[in-house]
Amino acid sequence: MESRRLSMRGTRVPDADQRREGICDALLTWLYVESQSHYSGSTPAPEIIAAQSDWQSGPISPRELLDAAWTLMRQGLVTSTTPPGQPPALRITPAGSQALEASRTRRASPPTARGKRWRS
Repeated sequence: MESRRLSMRGTRVPDADQRREGICDALLTWLYVESQSHYSGSTPAPEIIAAQSDWQSGPISPRELLDAAWTLMRQGLVTSTTPPGQPPALRITPAGSQALEASRTRRASPPTARGKRWRS
């Protein structure tokens, strides 16, 4: 079964799970870069995440980004110390850094060794 569908222009469009996983990956990568710049917490913006992560699957909505942040927080890969009702200031955890490094290793492996990087 094909996991992607064709758009009106004949290009491949990721399904919802692949898109969500890709947004989580882009957000985690961005937070990792931010942490290397010694920022203590960063509030992500969809257009910045997309621009800095080579995102090519259409615009990321604020809701998708928030869902990705919650997914990563539930998994313990990022934390937030922001009070409820305000945009989250996120920080990557040591577990998040390790997961990102492991996903980079998987990307360098043969396709048969790859698995899902983020699960919601």
